[in-house]
Amino acid sequence: MNRQTQWLFEIPFASDAASSADRSFESMPDLEALTVVLRSPRFRNDSRLQAAANDRPPMRQGEQGLAVQKLQQAFIDLGFPMPVSTRRRSSPDGIYSAETAATVRKFQQKYGLKVDGIVGRNTMSRLDQLFISAPSTPPTPPPASSCGNLLIWINAFIPRDVLGYTFTVPAGPHAGKTAVPCPLVATPTNPNCFRLGYLTDQRTFDNRPTASVRMRSIAEIQLVSPKLLRANHQTSGTTEINKSTGAVTCNALADMKRCKFQNFASSPPFPSGDFLIKLSLKAAASDPCVNLAADIDYEGNIEILCSPSRGTIEVGFNGKVDSFPAFEMYASLNGTTKPLFRLPPPPGNTVVNLLGGASTPVSGKVVFDCSLISSRASVTTTRTLKTRPFAQIR
Repeated sequence: MNRQTQWLFEIPFASDAASSADRSFESMPDLEALTVVLRSPRFRNDSRLQAAANDRPPMRQGEQGLAVQKLQQAFIDLGFPMPVSTRRRSSPDGIYSAETAATVRKFQQKYGLKVDGIVGRNTMSRLDQLFISAPSTPPTPPPASSCGNLLIWINAFIPRDVLGYTFTVPAGPHAGKTAVPCPLVATPTNPNCFRLGYLTDQRTFDNRPTASVRMRSIAEIQLVSPKLLRANHQTSGTTEINKSTGAVTCNALADMKRCKFQNFASSPPFPSGDFLIKLSLKAAASDPCVNLAADIDYEGNIEILCSPSRGTIEVGFNGKVDSFPAFEMYASLNGTTKPLFRLPPPPGNTVVNLLGGASTPVSGKVVFDCSLISSRASVTTTRTLKTRPFAQIR
């Protein structure tokens, strides 16, 4: 230890505190502030809240996510209403808005803390203390949708660049974009096939539920008191062009009537309090601009394990897809989106490989943190959902 470092450590903390009595602990960089450990079951497993309790960094207006949602729910449970943050659904929205900052200030004023609307060491520590002493089963249970709704979707799309297969459109309104040629095997029913091409989706993997696709199947699921809120099948359509001039010769939407989510069901809670939600999917659609075009197919089973004991939501898929084009699947909860799988087309494969049904096995699993979930679940009877009208996504 050099002389300067030794001098720094010889400064008495008591003296330092006395000379800084009017400063908030929310911003004091002393060693003690780096050792706060949250102990309440509600907060102790959240790394972001643990960091805020140590000012690394504090939480403030503009932040979003599950940690913010936990704070909002805590304030609501302590009697601080948040009508704006719960306006769109019964649970908090996870956005550190002006209302959230104002609620933090009210909490700070009530408990004699520095009133700045920021959740740092003192504010987080006081919240933690209140929930350490709270009963393990609160008198008012959280709303049924405390953990939010799960959005899950699978896409089939043609990538912008497929080695040895795609070409660049030379002219016309789509000049510079890429396309795939009409397969010569389609010539008997499509006499001009050798002159034609079809625009790709002009992208690579993309976790937005609005990205361009040949096909998309998307479902929104309420996790507690399980319910299938929305089931939809979408297409961005097909654009056929002349390979030489780039002129558009066809633009149409695929018929998505053979795409179905079905067999939605949930189990009663297990002894642990965990419960399982199941949903199956089967989808097929063909190119609307090609006579007797082969289908793009995908199918499989979705399983969602909700575990209040661990505070997790586990989403899994097991199924099959065609050997062309590319496929991707995502799940999104409380603003966090995770990929279950991303599968490019195998080298050398083209639309010719669409003949036959889905035959390529695919599976994936992701886990979300959600300590606000309740174990209240209802048994839902099996049913088949009718497809809603497809939508054109641009």
